[in-house]
This record gives sequence, structure tokens and C-alpha cells, in this order.
Amino acid sequence: MQLQDEFLSVVAVYTMMTWVYDKFRSVPYLRVTGLWGSGKSRLLTVAGNLCYKTVMAGGSISNAALFRTLVLLIPTLVFDEAELNVKESTEMGMVLRQGYSAGTPVSRMEKTVKGKMYIQTFDVFGPKIIASLARFQDVALESRCLTGWMPPHMDSGRPIELSQEFRVEALSLRNK
Repeated sequence: MQLQDEFLSVVAVYTMMTWVYDKFRSVPYLRVTGLWGSGKSRLLTVAGNLCYKTVMAGGSISNAALFRTLVLLIPTLVFDEAELNVKESTEMGMVLRQGYSAGTPVSRMEKTVKGKMYIQTFDVFGPKIIASLARFQDVALESRCLTGWMPPHMDSGRPIELSQEFRVEALSLRNK
């Protein structure tokens, strides 16, 4: 990872904030942008291992799983490959537009077993850590992000896999 020292401090503070985020009415999102191979996914893995109730997600999570996971677990959502479409009108876009502020659920139409439609609301408030190639085109969504850019690098000298020692230390920190 090649982030500026100032942004590394932001990452550290954000990670700690995930443990007390429910004391706030709104929380920004932590986001890193950069090209392939810049270390975005590694940052998400490291930070995610230290956050409160992390759920690692990506472009492959289904909409139903996304909404139900947020309601059931009330996690820190770590979302890799957050490449939303031009207008960010996807379900994930809805979660990101609403999830920074408490008391602003997302409503969706659901179907009963008998086929009758009804409105169900999902509380999507909570901390989110995001990695993407570029900034969001939605100006409002972009304003909710604390963003650090990761420059490309050829060889960081760091191992491809995190060690068992890292996992043990991360568990020890989470259990404090």
C-alpha cells in the first residue's frame, strides 16, 4: 500500500470509529481509489479485519443478500470493486446514498409467498469501506466519502498473502 501518512491516520481513526458509530447520526464512508494492483483490496482486507462486525462484499453480492445482511448483522460493510453504473442507480447505489445517515432507510417492494406485493424498509445506516477504480459520478454520493488515492506500483515488497500472525494480532485487537 502506498498511501500518504495523513490518509493512513484517517484509515486508523475510521477503523476505530466503526466500534462506536451508533453514537453518531451520520458517518462518512472510507474509500480508496486507484488502478489495478495498487493495493486497494489489501487495504480493505487489513482494515476490515480490525473493524466492528465486518462483512466483506463485492460486486457479486446479490441485492437480497445485501439488504438482509445489513439488517440482520448491522455490520461494517467492506465493499470491493464498487464500480457503479453511470447514474449509480443500482441497489448498492441506494444503500450508499442512504446509509451514511441514521433514520433514512431504503424501501423496496417485496413479494409474499402468495405473490402479493408489499413495501419493506431496510435500515442501511452504518460504516462502509469502499474500493473503486475512480470517483463516483453522483456528486452527493461522492461528498459522503473520505477518499484516498493509491498510486500504482510494480512491487511493494510485501507478501501476497497475509500471515497467520496478522490474523492472530487482528483477532487480539478486535477482542479488546
